[in-house]
Amino acid sequence: MPLLKALTLLAGECSHPLWEEVVRALIRQLQQGKTFTQGIMQYPGLFDSFYCQMATVGEETGKLPECLHTIAQHIQSNRDHRAALIKSIRYPVALLVVCSLMITLMFLFVIPEFAKIYTSFGAELPALTQWLIRVSGIITGYTIPSMGIMTAIIFIYHVFRRRHPDIKKTESTCILRIPFIGNIIIFSCVSHIFRILAITQQSGITLISGINTLIMTTTHPLYKEALTVIREDLLHGKTFSQSIKQSGLFPSLCHELITTGEATGQFGHFFLYTADWFKSLALNQIQTFFKILQPVLFILLAILVAVLLIAMYLPLFRLGEVLV
Repeated sequence: MPLLKALTLLAGECSHPLWEEVVRALIRQLQQGKTFTQGIMQYPGLFDSFYCQMATVGEETGKLPECLHTIAQHIQSNRDHRAALIKSIRYPVALLVVCSLMITLMFLFVIPEFAKIYTSFGAELPALTQWLIRVSGIITGYTIPSMGIMTAIIFIYHVFRRRHPDIKKTESTCILRIPFIGNIIIFSCVSHIFRILAITQQSGITLISGINTLIMTTTHPLYKEALTVIREDLLHGKTFSQSIKQSGLFPSLCHELITTGEATGQFGHFFLYTADWFKSLALNQIQTFFKILQPVLFILLAILVAVLLIAMYLPLFRLGEVLV
């Protein structure tokens, strides 16, 4: 099917006004003699440099349908991964939000009412109850100032983080050392990198050009810097497997698989296998993390609720003595 006809059909099926307008704009540009790549480059917020480069290669090689199909598979793979991730974290996150909301409401409204009742009787309160009432008083009295201070701190940190790249790098290094979280980030970044390289290799794009695309699209500062170094190493004659090993950011399995790919000349196959492998590892790490987190949240919630109930109802026994 000709590209112009395909876009016309797509415009008729678009339910989102923005995308309908974009597709119709692409149709107008094609009718004016522009290429498909020139059209999508007008919308950098919707089509990043990776998509534009893939479309360019497709037009230059006469394999635009194959390249667009590869992009569609990449997008679908990301959607499936995101859906699996949301499914894994949905219940634990909902539980955490409900628990936090319930505890906040108790400190803001329930405990102050109990405090008024107990104070009116003039009875001496247990130490646990006194401590809980003090905490509630601090929360109710300083919530707005505390939120203002926290907002200011976050804003200042964000400004410094943007102006000083070293802060972002230090932050990223520390996060990578956190159990589970660090592995999830590493596996996700590695999967993304090798999936893009697999797609570019299968589309006839050189390894250097694929890495250039990754440098422009990768947001993690450490991996962005590592990819820049790897590109320079390749330009100076080093092999790709040597470069990723020296970076220290890629698991040893990457080095072994890429070494095999270099020996067999099947870069694209091993890139794709590496991407799929680390994608599954990242998803498994996420699922394991939240499977561990869920019972921990239940236990902490049970302990906290028990402490709150004991602290609130323990004075009732002393109130009985005072009334007698």
